[in-house]
Amino acid sequence: MNDPAYVPTSYNKTLSINLENHLGTAQNRFLLDTYIKVYDKITNDSLKYIVAIFDMSQDYIDNTSFDSIKNEIFRSMFEIIPKQKFILKGKFIYNGNSTIKSTESTYDWRKMKDS
Repeated sequence: MNDPAYVPTSYNKTLSINLENHLGTAQNRFLLDTYIKVYDKITNDSLKYIVAIFDMSQDYIDNTSFDSIKNEIFRSMFEIIPKQKFILKGKFIYNGNSTIKSTESTYDWRKMKDS
């Protein structure tokens, strides 16, 4: 999926920090750190656009539990902003001593099954 045409000047610093802090508290067993930028406007859409980098504490990416970990992180985000209010570009990164892995996807819950 291509990234939506978000409006860079609509950056919402307060919500970005709020989400980072919330995830830092709620998900510290999976994440070392989280970097989030929230944009309030997407051209021709009513949703916000969130770009997030999730710095994982362990290599969960190839683990069978990755989907459930990812969904738990998303549910924590939904406590701050409902999933029907934003599109997420999420990048999950593991940076180990000798291994660096990442995976990136865009999530538009309007277009996903079981949402």
